[in-house]
Amino acid sequence: MPGSEVFYQEMPDGQVDFRAPFFGHTSHHAVWGDQVVWAVTDTFQLNVHDREGRRVMIIRKDQPVRRVRDDEIQPLIEQRVVAVRDPAWRPLVRKMYEAVPRGTMPVLGGIAVDDEGNLWVASYAEPGDTANVRFVFEREGTWLGAVTLPRGFAPRHIGADVVLGRWRDSLDVEHLQLRRLRRGR
Repeated sequence: MPGSEVFYQEMPDGQVDFRAPFFGHTSHHAVWGDQVVWAVTDTFQLNVHDREGRRVMIIRKDQPVRRVRDDEIQPLIEQRVVAVRDPAWRPLVRKMYEAVPRGTMPVLGGIAVDDEGNLWVASYAEPGDTANVRFVFEREGTWLGAVTLPRGFAPRHIGADVVLGRWRDSLDVEHLQLRRLRRGR
């Protein structure tokens, strides 16, 4: 199914809580010319389909896949528990988050297409990682190279020689930036 995996659990008061698992399965897609490309976050495999829905190409990049470790989840749980205003609710909130399944660490963060028809695939940045890398593939699926963008920069439009995107400063104020692309030879 397109979108994100969802986990449901019954709360002690009978209500149903639902949320995405920690690092759960998510899918991404983009229109690529007259084709659709889709991928899921837990493997670096791009599936390209034609208008009739037939898969016409698979693009893969060898990436290690690993289960998320408890030491990566516990800080996230603690952040959410501490954010609960009423201390009496914190044990229940901790128990609820402890029950949420752990997924595999994503390897793919999103898909975009530039003005020239090249596919840009974001490498997933693990918590604490400052890398912001996009792998670029041309129409026949050939890898053109990797583009390293500034930390926190999120592309919104990719032209032939520029990338328009946004980033947030230390005060969480959003800024738009137009950055030039330099092509390696």
